[in-house]
Amino acid sequence: MSTNVWPSNREPYHGDIVQGRLGNCFLIASLQALASCQPQLLKSIISLSPLTCSFYRQGQRVEIPVIMESLTNEYQYCRSTVTDVQWPYIIEQAYAQFYGGRYENLAGGNTSEALYDLLGKPVEEFEPTDHGVWEKIEKGLAEKNALITCGAVVTNDATAANNSNGLVINHAYSILATFVYQQTREKYVLIHNPHGINHILKENSRARNAFFTLISKSHPLWSNTSGTQLLSWPELQRTCNRIQICHLNVESRQLLSGDWSIMTSGGCSNFPTFYRNPFILFPLSYSKKTILVLGHTIDQRHERTETDVKLNYAQLGITIVELKFHTIPVNDNYEIICQSKFWNKREVAVTIDIEAKQGKQYAVVLSTYYPNINTSFWLQVFSKQLLSTIELRTWINVFQQTVQTIHGEWHRENAGGRRTKSTSLTFYKNPAYLLTLSNASRVRLILHQSFPTVVPLAQYYPIGIYVLSTTNNEEPAFVRARSISRLVHLNSEEEYYVVPTCFEANSFGKFELNVLCDVPFTLDPTERKLPTPPPIENETSAQTNTTKTMVSTARKSMTTTATTRTTGTKEAPKKRNPSLATARLSTLIDEYSKRT
Repeated sequence: MSTNVWPSNREPYHGDIVQGRLGNCFLIASLQALASCQPQLLKSIISLSPLTCSFYRQGQRVEIPVIMESLTNEYQYCRSTVTDVQWPYIIEQAYAQFYGGRYENLAGGNTSEALYDLLGKPVEEFEPTDHGVWEKIEKGLAEKNALITCGAVVTNDATAANNSNGLVINHAYSILATFVYQQTREKYVLIHNPHGINHILKENSRARNAFFTLISKSHPLWSNTSGTQLLSWPELQRTCNRIQICHLNVESRQLLSGDWSIMTSGGCSNFPTFYRNPFILFPLSYSKKTILVLGHTIDQRHERTETDVKLNYAQLGITIVELKFHTIPVNDNYEIICQSKFWNKREVAVTIDIEAKQGKQYAVVLSTYYPNINTSFWLQVFSKQLLSTIELRTWINVFQQTVQTIHGEWHRENAGGRRTKSTSLTFYKNPAYLLTLSNASRVRLILHQSFPTVVPLAQYYPIGIYVLSTTNNEEPAFVRARSISRLVHLNSEEEYYVVPTCFEANSFGKFELNVLCDVPFTLDPTERKLPTPPPIENETSAQTNTTKTMVSTARKSMTTTATTRTTGTKEAPKKRNPSLATARLSTLIDEYSKRT
């Protein structure tokens, strides 16, 4: 077999490779985008002495040796359209070796995975209707610092195989260029089908001729390449639901790894346990053009042994929040600034590009969509400039001692509500838990409500946390939130009652109370009742004496007034309507007279 890897008289381009029998359009479309937009990067994948291909796995470069003798027609699932040009076969074979040596492992996938594997660069995924996507594509292709692919991803097996314009469902396409047809000002994208077959049923011939006339000198082969067609941007928005953008102009700056466990898998911000997720506090230098990639450590493509087993990852997402008071992203302590979508795929990416405020603190929260998913992850940070080192944190390591948790429930017997004069007795029905400290310390209390399903925030109760003792009697704030927290400074000589409660009495539901502290402490999980305060001594007799005094004074006043009106030499004033206070006082006197 010839060892001529590249075309001898030109740069490689997307028409050199055609997808074969294997369902690996995600790989072929990625290679086609790379060949036509960045041929030098494509060439950097293959080294000739010895013959190897370099790929990337979780931030690490991996060299895959290629043995030319084993490249027979049996394995050449893709096809090179140029005689004796071998780069398509070399890369496809090495990629199969990269995934366990089985070509069948390459069946089905997402172009974002292939682009990362080929280049080790971050790939963001959008919907075509997302704000600013056209501008991102147009600028990225014009400046040659982005690779673009697209497709219509549908998981319903009953859906038709093709869209009405001819594009195939669950098939990847590369986007090679953008074009604005001057006569109509309509926007177009130039797409290519990995099979090398024209899929678009109705192509605007006038727009096509104008476009290829414009690029005839820079890309003379494109117009005669089967499968390369113009598609209007509105039509792409209507028929595709995924756009992948691979950023080429950033470098890897840091690589981290971590786990979601029982205590650190909180789910997305729709859940009250969101604060449990691993997070990063990032400096202001990260606020501009920093790209984060979050991925599953277990690569299902590499692990699978049967071709018909579909890739099915837990949905991942990255949430950027502005913190208000402290470093733990409890629901009442943050505002979401931006967020990636939660995709069912191996990795997700998001660009941090915010106007950070001086004096404010920001966090990156890493999560699965649903809570309680135990798995490991990796995080890679990309940027144009050098960045300071960051570290992963979790809510359980913000304080020195092991967190202690109580699971409870507000029910008919103990849902007493907040403490007010009118509900002073019902308040003492609330569950109370005894807390003691070995030494004086700060204590962080976190309370969240638990529902069996996802419910909107409006259905959560306003909640608060009392911490009561002989010297501590402050009223807490009540917030309608999925989770709240309170920081208190407690002494070692006292016993404290921690009382989680709703704003209104008879608000029923389950809750979880977490206590974090820097010194050893004891939290008794036994639900107690607060001791009801004794009535004030001589309160009843004091009230009676006060009433008698008021009555005696009032009667004396009324008698004096009557005498003055009878004996006075001046004309008596005209009778006026008694004030509300006087009328009320008279009523009280009458009621008292009847009782006595």
